[in-house]
Amino acid sequence: MKNYIQPGKVLTLIAPTMLLSGAVVIVGSFVGIAATDAAEGMPVEVSTEGVFELAKVAPQVWAQGSPVYWDAAAAKATAIAGGGLPLIGVATEAAGSVATIGRVKIGHLAAIGTPANFTFAAAAGAANVAEVTITPRDAVGAALAGVRTLEVWLSDDATGAGLTGITASGTVVAKAGEGTVLTAFTAKKHLSVQTKVAGTFVLQITDTAKTGFIVCVRNPSTGLVSVSDQLVTGNYGA
Repeated sequence: MKNYIQPGKVLTLIAPTMLLSGAVVIVGSFVGIAATDAAEGMPVEVSTEGVFELAKVAPQVWAQGSPVYWDAAAAKATAIAGGGLPLIGVATEAAGSVATIGRVKIGHLAAIGTPANFTFAAAAGAANVAEVTITPRDAVGAALAGVRTLEVWLSDDATGAGLTGITASGTVVAKAGEGTVLTAFTAKKHLSVQTKVAGTFVLQITDTAKTGFIVCVRNPSTGLVSVSDQLVTGNYGA
């Protein structure tokens, strides 16, 4: 084939920052591992496929097959999605809580244009109202536009397990103009919703007790659950 260029497993990318050999490299939608040291702005060979040992957040337990994200601030791999952390691969082996190194298959990523996870931004609205903006993000943390149908629920558990045992005193709805509730599976607790064209959905919770709910979303592409931080009193309007 006269138009064939290369296998594409190793690519020459421009280093986004100073890199050491073995460092995680994220350039646009590319995720890989630097083959050599490189100064910022210089070309570097990057492996975009393969299994690599990476520094791991020690308190975590990884199961084989767990999705793995990259926390650039900590320079460690994590199995907990949140804050727009980019998805970099999948754990190839289980790793216990004391392990500081995990093995990750790079390149097993959500397709471009499909959500890898969701982020949450809570803000105070009117009196006793909390507004939680839910944003779908791709494998490298970029926000995604487009209308999507999501399953959203309130939980008391940091992992998103189960419905909250508390019922909000007021409504749990879509903020006006910020998405649509299609179905209430369980009133004020479990909803099928649709994002607006821009991709986001704003859940509006009215509760005089200012309960510390945890907002959860099921990823329609992977089935995995993303969870918000627990709401605090300050997230509700005075």
